[in-house]
Amino acid sequence: VALSVAAAGPRWGSELVAERSEGACVALVMDVSRSMTAADVAPDRLGYASRYASALLSRLGEANVAVVLSKGEAHLAIPATSDRVVVQSLLSSLSPALLTAPGSNPAAALETALASFPSNLAGSRSVVFFTDGDETAGDLVGAAGAARATGITLVFVGVGTETGADITVQDPSGDTGSYRATLSGRRLADAAKAAGEKGLYVDAKEAGSALRVISAIRSAGGSGGKPSYKTRTVDRTFSFLAAALALFCCSVLSGASWPKKEAAA
Repeated sequence: VALSVAAAGPRWGSELVAERSEGACVALVMDVSRSMTAADVAPDRLGYASRYASALLSRLGEANVAVVLSKGEAHLAIPATSDRVVVQSLLSSLSPALLTAPGSNPAAALETALASFPSNLAGSRSVVFFTDGDETAGDLVGAAGAARATGITLVFVGVGTETGADITVQDPSGDTGSYRATLSGRRLADAAKAAGEKGLYVDAKEAGSALRVISAIRSAGGSGGKPSYKTRTVDRTFSFLAAALALFCCSVLSGASWPKKEAAA
């Protein structure tokens, strides 16, 4: 009977099982605010950042990549994926028109990037933020400091120049005017410092800056992340097999101890 039940594959009850997802993941945060249209680097800051990110993309190996767009609001445009074609397609079409909220809130974008990593990721996690550091809302330095405890590598790539360039902006009343957009390198450096030993700031124009970014991503290493859990039904087949074996042994031992009947005279 026990063998018959075991053959039916009995299952009941539940248990929690840990799941982990291996591999590295890199979140690219692209600032698409109006200040990124400044032409103090060629063709402009947004185009420069796009080319820089594309160059990094080809050197990230098998790491999954997510893309977050940053402006007055933040949006996870591409969740973590291994599809390089999709990522490259977005990088080649970056524009301030992709998000409608005015201004620049890099802190919100950083928080969105940190939340984009799969909860069951067991590989390294890195955020590479392409921005000129312009901030009209939020607190980037505070957000970077809060992220320090996560162990995630934060790399800030400054795009632009300190002398800056003039851009045309429109105020809430609809009037247009000129605004001098400069690279806020000090803010980005402070954010990297607030992120601790896994924080890094590089000026995109510096020779070898891309190698420093790649090195930071690769040195992230470690297992990072926390396991996630799922519920599964407990398989009781082994228990019934063990019961069948135990009953068989008992029957053998019991049979050996029975006295044999004497043959009739």
